[in-house]
Amino acid sequence: MSTPVSAPSEMAFFSLLARCGSFSAAARELDVTTPAVSKRLAQMEARLGVQLLNRTTRRVGLTPEGETYLAHARRILSDIDDMEQLVSSAVAAPKGLLRVNATLGFGRSHIAPLISGFVKLHP
Repeated sequence: MSTPVSAPSEMAFFSLLARCGSFSAAARELDVTTPAVSKRLAQMEARLGVQLLNRTTRRVGLTPEGETYLAHARRILSDIDDMEQLVSSAVAAPKGLLRVNATLGFGRSHIAPLISGFVKLHP
């Protein structure tokens, strides 16, 4: 059953195909066969009901619908990337007060160098 909305992986596939300019170059990049690339594009075009690419024996060119799809796909993929970076950086950044208890000798020899490095990474 096909989905009514393009998945990010489908948008990324089409963006890569447009960038590569040929089925064979896209197939090499994706590490799949050329017929697999052709079939995936045909499935997209059938689902959307439009032709996205003009095909020649050597290259592919975008149709007007393909240009529209590509422009929106690139914007959406960029937004997804921005969102993931924003969310992951917020989670990854340590915040708050760090308290460490250790004996004096162990603290000086083992903990202090670690805390010094931690403070340099997370001011």
